[in-house]
Amino acid sequence: MRAARTTGNTARTALPGRLEAPLHPRGAVAVDSLVKTFKDGTRALDGLSFEVPTGTVLGLLGPNGAGKTTAVRVLTTLLRPDSPQRPCRRC
Repeated sequence: MRAARTTGNTARTALPGRLEAPLHPRGAVAVDSLVKTFKDGTRALDGLSFEVPTGTVLGLLGPNGAGKTTAVRVLTTLLRPDSPQRPCRRC
């Protein structure tokens, strides 16, 4: 069970036995127009955009070659995106 509290201007959640994490009013993760093209010309991501609200779990589903692994690798900084330079806001 979560107990939300406010300290100053920043709302936080307190989970039993866990550190407190800041709450973002528009979500925990936001990606806007993510593009990744490989050297052979294959465009793995073509304008991927999504937002994950705070406190939710995201699952990436799709067929083989849809770009799921590429998206995770870009968001975890294992790959550099073609654009934007900073693909993930509030990560």
